[in-house]
Amino acid sequence: MLPSAKGDDSAACFDAREKAALRFTREVVVDVRASEAALADVRQHLSEREIVELILMAGFYITLARLTEIARRRDRSAHGQRPDPADREACCSAAGQA
Repeated sequence: MLPSAKGDDSAACFDAREKAALRFTREVVVDVRASEAALADVRQHLSEREIVELILMAGFYITLARLTEIARRRDRSAHGQRPDPADREACCSAAGQA
């Protein structure tokens, strides 16, 4: 059974290398930077180049997810549908404008 999608990066199904990569990536995505502990842990398993690739991969994923959300909102407006107020609230709070 796979761990829940709520951030269980310590589940037994992951080996030490995977756990370190998941923890590091989660911290980079959620907190914008990883803790010293997460960075030290991931350095035990990945080269500097692999760490940079991991950061870039996470960044590309986040960028595409945000672009898709914005395009979805614009597409909804272009077809005469009223934008969902929750979309605006989420967008503005993410941009620090709420």
